Amino acid sequence: MGVVVKYVQQVGGRYVYRRAVPERLRDAFGKREIKIPLGKSQAEMMRKYGPAHAEVEKLLKQATASLSHHACTNSSPKSPFELFNEALDRISELGWKEDLAHADEIEIEHRDITAELELEKHPRNADGEYLNVPPAEAAYIRALRAREMPEPTLLDAKSVYIKDKITGKLDEKKDLQRLERAMRPLTEVAGENPPLAQITRRHAKKWLERFIDAGKTPANIKRHHSIIRAMFNYAALEFALDNFNNPFRSLELPKVHATKRDALPSEVITQVREHLAASGKSDLHNIWALTIWSGARIGEIAGMAADHVVLDHAVPHLILEPVEYRSVKTDASWRKVPLAGEALRVAQFALEEAKGQKGLFPRFAKKGGNTNVSNQLMKAVRLFTDDPKHVTHSLRHRLKDLLRLAEVSKDIQDMVLGHTNKSVGEGYGSERINLRLMRDALLKAHSVDVDSL
Repeated sequence: MGVVVKYVQQVGGRYVYRRAVPERLRDAFGKREIKIPLGKSQAEMMRKYGPAHAEVEKLLKQATASLSHHACTNSSPKSPFELFNEALDRISELGWKEDLAHADEIEIEHRDITAELELEKHPRNADGEYLNVPPAEAAYIRALRAREMPEPTLLDAKSVYIKDKITGKLDEKKDLQRLERAMRPLTEVAGENPPLAQITRRHAKKWLERFIDAGKTPANIKRHHSIIRAMFNYAALEFALDNFNNPFRSLELPKVHATKRDALPSEVITQVREHLAASGKSDLHNIWALTIWSGARIGEIAGMAADHVVLDHAVPHLILEPVEYRSVKTDASWRKVPLAGEALRVAQFALEEAKGQKGLFPRFAKKGGNTNVSNQLMKAVRLFTDDPKHVTHSLRHRLKDLLRLAEVSKDIQDMVLGHTNKSVGEGYGSERINLRLMRDALLKAHSVDVDSL
């Protein structure tokens, strides 16, 4: 009888750590379940179980803390800076100048009378001080009398960045989560809501130390540094902070060493494809097949609009460009990829299945659809290989290898994979010629018997 270990199951002859994510934390995780491969043998499973379980426990605790922090942040009252700006809007609606220095004597007198009338609504103590004046009213009275504007704070910077740079964007959920994670160590070292001017280089370095001490990878640190640096830059612009030095500018981060990914072996590609076909999920099977052929990113195929499949052309092709629910990685990723052979048949079948719907793969034609399909395909890959260098993105590495083995020129390779500047790709020759060149290159690449090499 095998050893029973909590959260461990045997799937297809392999041990897998499987744990449901609590419903209230699923938005933070972006998934309903955590799965970690633990190997084929019981001994390997027991060796990997401890670190895997500890990491999951840590992630769940961090997500719980982030949820609590987010709830507190959302329920926080408006800052003096926000209230003062709202008061300025209120003054503008009355037809008065925001800056009292530009007002004439009549306006100044009217503003002073308005401020007195507002104050008289509230009781006074024995010393003549007004009592129980709500913060919004106090800010309005300050603005009427042109008192100095309050200093913008850390939470003011966060609020305006979320409002202008994150809310409503395609990656809203991911960017919100990343900003929350970046903010947490900063509030630990600088305080919950200090004025921006009081956040120093020392705080930024301590922020970096927190990430390093937590064992975060250089790539992870770089991503979080990028968003918090951008938040400070935007705050300096929006709040007109003269002589403001972003404490996160030119912060020396740990060097990022690119993780080597191997091309996915033919055996694994075939096994995944057969598994997806047997699962009855034709959309996943078709996404996998088109990705194999085109070398496009999983998200580019999964989020494709149905009318971006062009069949009535001398060279049938896919149009890879942003849609309302899915962006593309770079400008160079805006491209057209020809269809031929099996890829053409798969595209025709997918178009028929879409039945006139907006997305070629309706189940994934929405925000978060890219992440969903990527997770599902990664789970399928992990059924047949636990090599960390084998990931869904390895399909692009494989096509790159095939194109090189087929001796396809570098400029055509780049046009296929979306590595060429858009204007360069369109600037040489006609579109039809470029599509034919790419089609011939893909046909030649896919004819290479890589397993015999």
